[in-house]
Amino acid sequence: MSERDNIFSEDAELAVFSIILNNPDLSYSMSDIKPEMFSSDRGNTLFSCLTELLKQDLIPERTLLVEHLSSTNKLESIGGEEYLEYIYEHSFNPKNFDEYKRVLERAYKAKNLLSLSAEIPKLVTGKQVNVDSIISNIKNRLERLSTTAGRGGTFKLSELLPDAMANIKHKTENPGLAGISTGFDIIDNITGGFKGGELWMIGGRPGMGKTSFAVNSILNSSKKEGVPLIFSLEMTEQVLIERLGALESGVHSNRINLGIMNEEEMEELKKSWERLEPLPIYLDSDFLVSVEYIESIIRKFVSQVGVNTVWIDYVQLLAERTMESTHELGRISRTMKLLAKELNITIVLLAQLNRNLETRDDKRPLLLDLRQSGNLEEDPDIVAFLYRDKMYNPETKFDDRMEFIIRKHRNGPIGTINLRFIEQTTKVTKDR
Repeated sequence: MSERDNIFSEDAELAVFSIILNNPDLSYSMSDIKPEMFSSDRGNTLFSCLTELLKQDLIPERTLLVEHLSSTNKLESIGGEEYLEYIYEHSFNPKNFDEYKRVLERAYKAKNLLSLSAEIPKLVTGKQVNVDSIISNIKNRLERLSTTAGRGGTFKLSELLPDAMANIKHKTENPGLAGISTGFDIIDNITGGFKGGELWMIGGRPGMGKTSFAVNSILNSSKKEGVPLIFSLEMTEQVLIERLGALESGVHSNRINLGIMNEEEMEELKKSWERLEPLPIYLDSDFLVSVEYIESIIRKFVSQVGVNTVWIDYVQLLAERTMESTHELGRISRTMKLLAKELNITIVLLAQLNRNLETRDDKRPLLLDLRQSGNLEEDPDIVAFLYRDKMYNPETKFDDRMEFIIRKHRNGPIGTINLRFIEQTTKVTKDR
């Protein structure tokens, strides 16, 4: 058997089919798979059949699958019911579905790269070779190969109009909030909420309340339609849970942290646990993570539990502090923007700002404070900064004010929204 024939992972193909057939609900997570990714005509045919059933809004359960294959005269071509039985009898953990899909995709890309590399010597042989044309052709093929998921592609305007009009009609019937609530009505009124496909960036200097704002938004949003996932790269689950408890119970966060609560406060905290328990909030505080790990976890939780907002606190911790950190932050930002668009979710990056802004008289952050942070200014749909005057002017009359300063808004206005920050519980509310 040749090296090219060996590239495909038969185990990964079997795992993908086995997980789908034994867990039909996961068939809705197949959008990033293409029929041609399978190494055999049998695999191609079976996957195409699964896709056809989904297009008819049918879940590919066993009896329905066999009936469909029989009615289209494809059952024997895939090996009959014996082959389906062979797939069903294997047991693979559904939690590894995303990883098996990635193995399948990598194998597909590898085989295509080998085929392309084998063609190149033939393309450049001859006396009248148009090298520029060959390079352009290769670049186009590589670009198509790199885009294996999502809707993508080029469409005629007439093909897009029906969906666009349906979306506009939905907006007119449901004015105001266009996405998932941020947890703050005053911010929703300006931004439309967390809309699918958007990347947000919220920055600030240390002590401005980035994590506190995130926890408040997560808690408030989860009580509506939000299903948030937060990657805390700096704090443990225990600290995050204590912050949620302080917000929900009203007990001073420092008293919870030090364990010096009285009986009444302890009782309030216990009651808050009962209210927090049913909320669809997901936490990940693995400190040693990569952007690839984060991407895989996001895909998993979007598929399995319907996560629709993701928070990363904070993004600079994903990039090592080297000469290449600016480039790496740009790669991370671009990856998150593309992932938000593909999965139709909102991803919020919290970002630490450098101290240069503190040399200015007005220390409210500007977009230029992100210029040395890769694409953190270019990629996001919304860039906002948090500012608390009390951190620089202890005698300020606005001692509990938190400013939410929108400096970039791709589809709407910019400006400053005044919020109130209660230090004792780290609660953020609308300004009085």
